[in-house]
Amino acid sequence: PSVDAPGANASSVEAARTARACAASRSACAAFRLRDAARRPAADVRLDVSKRGLLKLDLSPARAASLEQLQELFLCNSRIRTLPWSLSRLTRLATLSLDYNELVELPACVCALERLERLGLCQNVLRAVSAEVGQLRALQTLALQHNALSQLPDTFGELQSLTDLSLTHNRLLSAEFLPRLTNLQKLGLSHNKLRTLPDGFGRTRRLQSVGLAHNRLTSLPPSLVAAPSLQLLCASHNAIRALPPSIGAADALAWLDLQHNAIRALPPSLLALDSLRVVLLQGNPLPDSTLSAAAASTSALRAELRRMTHGVSAA
Repeated sequence: PSVDAPGANASSVEAARTARACAASRSACAAFRLRDAARRPAADVRLDVSKRGLLKLDLSPARAASLEQLQELFLCNSRIRTLPWSLSRLTRLATLSLDYNELVELPACVCALERLERLGLCQNVLRAVSAEVGQLRALQTLALQHNALSQLPDTFGELQSLTDLSLTHNRLLSAEFLPRLTNLQKLGLSHNKLRTLPDGFGRTRRLQSVGLAHNRLTSLPPSLVAAPSLQLLCASHNAIRALPPSIGAADALAWLDLQHNAIRALPPSLLALDSLRVVLLQGNPLPDSTLSAAAASTSALRAELRRMTHGVSAA
């Protein structure tokens, strides 16, 4: 063993050197590709330097100026922690993907990209979002899932063009800005620490899908469950005690997941939802007859609700 040990140590040192050299080579290749892209014809509007082991974005002001026609930039699966201000010179960018990096905050240079429509920042280590995020008035899709966000600036509510917002797997304690995002169609807030949600969703008439699972909610806003375009509502694994009667106005609702809550009774207004196809209620302290009916079919659940409602009326 004493003879083999030195050889083993030498092999380990050599392996470490090789690994560092490979990482440096990948970063150099990525940087070269950025330089190479700067020499391409202006018609090239898409650049992907993902999975290149990039530690930082080597983008000088001159290089950024030569990429002014760029509309899509992908910088995923690297180890980027900061971004240069020169990125803000890419004024035609409509898509920017920074997923799977090591960003701690949303840089101000990204907030200066006023034509940006799609922004991906999932699987970073974001703890803060700059108040300047409100400048992204053209932004339609924002992916912030799997970060470490506990709060968002009030200016978040100024993102009036947002249609698709994912904030799942964060640490959010509140989301007071939500009713101001009147063009939202898809909202993901599952796996956070929300105890309440604001009411006032009356103007959010295009909302189709809402994910609220695995939070700490005890109730749902009446205006949210009554959204006229709502098709899917998942609020399982919370502490919800009752459904607002206003849910009877959700004419488009087809999928309702309320598993593992604290609901003891269902509102008769559910009978008005002819579009309802799936209702998941397991894990609630509801009567066995209601749980069995819901598990069987929505038709069986409606029959059970009619029976219970008729029984209450007769009493």
